[in-house]
Amino acid sequence: MDKQANMSLATIIVFVASLLVVTIIVVSIINFVFSQEQSVFSGESRTTNFVSTYVNVMQVYTPNSSSYGNFTELVLLASSQGTTPIRLDGSTIILQTKKNSTSYTYRAPLNSSSYCAASGAAAGCDLISGSQGNFTVEFTAVSPTHTANIVGQGEMFKIYITSPVDITSDERVVIKFVPQRGPEEVTMFKTPGVPRSGLVYLYN
Repeated sequence: MDKQANMSLATIIVFVASLLVVTIIVVSIINFVFSQEQSVFSGESRTTNFVSTYVNVMQVYTPNSSSYGNFTELVLLASSQGTTPIRLDGSTIILQTKKNSTSYTYRAPLNSSSYCAASGAAAGCDLISGSQGNFTVEFTAVSPTHTANIVGQGEMFKIYITSPVDITSDERVVIKFVPQRGPEEVTMFKTPGVPRSGLVYLYN
């Protein structure tokens, strides 16, 4: 009887030990797979962050606000971040105010050069006038390999848009730059509550 009891106890001990070994192996495998997935995910995130291309809007101003604080012309100072060039002819800008929402597509300046006076007053330069429904761009800093109508890595440029209706003081404005590929850049600001005329900085 004692011999049978000892054999049964030994069998139970062996079974429990085997079960523990199997459990440890399974847990180890699960942890290994999880760590590999985390590693791959982190690597993909770093890669995505590294190659992701987007437009960084640094400043928004209007060159000619009226004495009542109303204006229609907007200039965005921006730069390109990332490694992939941005095609301007495949990009869209959306201007949202309390009165309406307007979409703009790219139109190359009439001037053959990429460089025009900021005021648009240079001979043959047409940056702002007649640009409702379109946006134009003036490059202010370009790379040695710059290509017309394409924004390269680190290049700086100004975007010119015209609102179809007056933007007034103390008004919320949202501007979205939507490239053909890559994340959109959303810029939000509120116009000054106290009307100011002339050059007025709206966002920086």
